[in-house]
Amino acid sequence: ALLMSRPEAEDFNKPVDWEELGIFDYPEKITEPMDFGTIQRKLNSNSYQKPDEWVNDCRLVFSNARKYNQPGSGIYFAATDLMRIFERKFYILTKKGSAENYDEIIDKKLDYKIKKIINKIDALERDTLTVILAIIEKNCPAAINPSGEKRS
Repeated sequence: ALLMSRPEAEDFNKPVDWEELGIFDYPEKITEPMDFGTIQRKLNSNSYQKPDEWVNDCRLVFSNARKYNQPGSGIYFAATDLMRIFERKFYILTKKGSAENYDEIIDKKLDYKIKKIINKIDALERDTLTVILAIIEKNCPAAINPSGEKRS
């Protein structure tokens, strides 16, 4: 639920509808699809026999997205971000036996990074920002136009 509720998890909460998205090579490249909604249903129905099965399914969501999508794309970036959050949470749960202060730690680090990036962007001259955006748009159009990007 922690990951599913995050805004960047929206594309990972249900199975990829590859036919609707027109990504017909998806089933060839991703032979074992997985999403958070399926994981939630499996948890609710007690389908997992061992915790490792749940962990493997969670990691499969991230690895599938990173395998199918290009590095630098919005989906790739979101999968990487969610994977880092999951792995930190999992580490805390398995090593310390508690998630105490986990959300506070993650939120503070994320807030700090966001503020740092915003400050750097605000300091840029308009011409410089225009050049940067043109480079990003050329090399990773999905970062500028997420509606046209591939999904996990």
